[in-house]
Amino acid sequence: MSYEAIAGRYAHALFDIGIETGTLGKLADEISAFADTWTASDELRAVLDNPLMSETDREALLDAIAKRLGSGEITKNTLRLLARRRRLPVLPSIARALRSMSDDKEGVVRATVVARRARIEKGRPPGRPYVISIGGYEISPSCRSRTLQASLLELARRQQHPRPS
Repeated sequence: MSYEAIAGRYAHALFDIGIETGTLGKLADEISAFADTWTASDELRAVLDNPLMSETDREALLDAIAKRLGSGEITKNTLRLLARRRRLPVLPSIARALRSMSDDKEGVVRATVVARRARIEKGRPPGRPYVISIGGYEISPSCRSRTLQASLLELARRQQHPRPS
């Protein structure tokens, strides 16, 4: 079974728990924070994947990191379960899937800022220093925020009701 399929199952379970407990956004943030920590640290992955490390020590390490990140009990229990089942490498995929489901539920559209120039010199008017890329469309935020909001709404409408080609 692929990582994405496994991640989808765990993400759906976490999504349901988040809905039931009313902590979906917080849960998605906590899982994402731990996934970022996991991805960023080769040493952490090596230690947690080490078969010589006892389950008790592995769970103690997970609890310590989760506590430091401010994670709640649901996140800690999820991390322990993933560690016991040797599924921690799937965590970044779980975080992405859970974030996507959470955003869909809350009606959030995420955007990526793409730099047009390597840097902007001080004292020089920036002109159009960046654009926002969403779903293959580019929107210039150099316009006023109301115009940007209208552009984002138009983009959302286009994605829901695409024009026939």
